[in-house]
Amino acid sequence: MNRLIRKQLTNILFVVLIVASALTIYLLSRSTPAVAVSLAAQEATPAPTITPMEAALPDGVPESVFLLHLKNSALFQATVSSKDAHTWTLKYGESPAVSALLLYTVENGFVSTLELTFYLPAEYKDNSKSTIEEYLYESSQEQQSAVQNALRAILADLLPTADAKSRLTTTIAHYWAEQALVLDQAGDDFEDTQSGRHFIAYRAERSDLDLLVCSLMFS
Repeated sequence: MNRLIRKQLTNILFVVLIVASALTIYLLSRSTPAVAVSLAAQEATPAPTITPMEAALPDGVPESVFLLHLKNSALFQATVSSKDAHTWTLKYGESPAVSALLLYTVENGFVSTLELTFYLPAEYKDNSKSTIEEYLYESSQEQQSAVQNALRAILADLLPTADAKSRLTTTIAHYWAEQALVLDQAGDDFEDTQSGRHFIAYRAERSDLDLLVCSLMFS
């Protein structure tokens, strides 16, 4: 009799274990997909991006704002061309003064590109003891330094000013200016894109003039 009871208890315990195992498997099968879906949802969540409204806004400032800056700048004197309202001459500094040619384009009332052309002085080598050669060399060095300072200052001023979304910082403008200044001869160029702003600088010769051209395009 006792043996029969023990056998029945064993069978009952075995059934309980089977039911418990089955219940555990069932619960796991119900919870695992939920966890997987939750993890997948987290992985699929994109990083914060520019809103469609912000993306739809023009990258360049309104032309009226840009013109106001040109006319009231304390950094340089700006004179508009009598033939083209989008062409300006910028005069920077004194003794020696540096002139740069500014051309800009407008799309739907907003500035879309800038082009600044700097006229580089003729270079003279300091290999003569004559008074004239020494004067020409010293004058050339002084003019080159003035152009370099003008380029740094004007790029750091105008490029961020033209950016309506303030992505183009003075730090970027300074970096581009230094890269432009290391260009050594006609045909040399530098190209870079930062935060959707495309910059190109190159050396060129036109009508016996040595030029350094810097262009900004909003892409």
